[in-house]
Amino acid sequence: MGHAFVGLMLIAAVPPMTFGVEHLSVDGHVRHVEAADLDGDGKLELIAVLVKGEGDKARRSMAIFWNDGKAFATTPDLVLPAPIDLCAYELADLDSQPGAELLEVTPTGLRARSFIGRAVSAGRVLISETTLFSRAPRDELPRLKLVQTLGAQLPKVVLLPGPGTLSAWVLVDDHFVRRARIALETKNDIRMPSRDGVEQVTPGLTSISATTHFPQVRVVDLNADERPDLAIVSDETVRGYLQTDEGFAAEPSVEHTFAVRASKEDKTASVTLMLADVNGDRRADVLVTKNVSKGISSAKTSVLVFYATNDGFGDKPDQTIETDGVSVSSVQLADITGDGQLDLLVPSMKLGLFSIIRMLTSSSMKVDFRLYPMGPKKRFAAEPTATRDLIFQLSLNENQSDLQAVDMTGDFDGDGHPDLAFGVGRDELALYTGGRAKEVFSAEPMTKVAVRAFGHALPISLDGGKRSDLVLWYPETEAHEHELSVVRQSR
Repeated sequence: MGHAFVGLMLIAAVPPMTFGVEHLSVDGHVRHVEAADLDGDGKLELIAVLVKGEGDKARRSMAIFWNDGKAFATTPDLVLPAPIDLCAYELADLDSQPGAELLEVTPTGLRARSFIGRAVSAGRVLISETTLFSRAPRDELPRLKLVQTLGAQLPKVVLLPGPGTLSAWVLVDDHFVRRARIALETKNDIRMPSRDGVEQVTPGLTSISATTHFPQVRVVDLNADERPDLAIVSDETVRGYLQTDEGFAAEPSVEHTFAVRASKEDKTASVTLMLADVNGDRRADVLVTKNVSKGISSAKTSVLVFYATNDGFGDKPDQTIETDGVSVSSVQLADITGDGQLDLLVPSMKLGLFSIIRMLTSSSMKVDFRLYPMGPKKRFAAEPTATRDLIFQLSLNENQSDLQAVDMTGDFDGDGHPDLAFGVGRDELALYTGGRAKEVFSAEPMTKVAVRAFGHALPISLDGGKRSDLVLWYPETEAHEHELSVVRQSR
């Protein structure tokens, strides 16, 4: 196999950083990319989920690129066809051997394959239990974060979703034991096609579309006892199951509905909940983001902050932040200013008739990222102290619809603060410094890298160091859907 390592660039920074671009290709459509240390050598491999073909002829597989600390091979070192019963997967280390295993979720449970010595083991059954999935999809293979670390009592727990249940399993000696089984409310949507004349001629059942919505599961400390608990999030309601010495409580100890759709115009509002310890008291607080739109005429985004107390959550928010425009992606909590506290970053796009016209005529979309830093009284600033505009180029070509890559979580200069990676051109990626008190990332880039920059981005440190690398792939661009680009730092 050949290797590709091109485009070295020296950038002005202290200490200086060197970036190289590696071009990889696979036989199939790259749906998403993950990274994990499979062989236990401390370096991260790349795992690309592939789909080849369409409809009944679609076939799924995983392409693995081994990391030798230099350049990746230009084509996969190993391709694993997905078993016909594989519904979802996880990459995590559950055994006593170095390296992560490939955990395979099937309709009947969970099995694992290891990569000791870079040899793939046969699948071994870890858990036998009916899961949420009745059959495997033909053209999808999602990753589920099943394995969680829940403190000294439960160092590694497998959270396995089932039909109306969530089970928590732990490894005891050489086998898994179920420590909790929580009954959950799932939402089921059933849709029937419109009536037509066929059933009048031929009796029988029409086609039925059924969808099950499993609630979010968040691992957070709800009672400040330094033991992570389980929070089940369904629409506006949070139910908390506290960790015990034996596992988890069978019934929720915390239950609160954040009734934020109060007015008539709020009835159709989209609502999302985020749990995090915002004010540093070791309890998980709740941020509710509410988007209200009035057709194409206007939109408003509200972020409502509810701080947790010994008695749970209040009925009214402790702080409300409102912006005009629609939130096109999730709000973010990160130390943007570099003071060691979580700040709030709210993305917003103006919505109105003239905005729509400008969007159509310029084939572009402007998104404002507004910074609300944490203040001395553990409250976010009432007004944004800085904004950052990003212009996204839109394509009407359905075979070339990837937007610019954007990421605000990678740390490319190794200073401990998130930086910004953004595709400033179709073939140019810019990296901007974070951790500045009065800016949403630096005005000028640390560097620009020549690489195809319209696609999806994954920031990772391939060798486990402080500085992030970046992996790009292009699932919505037909001519490049089989490609990956690795922007790797030389250290």
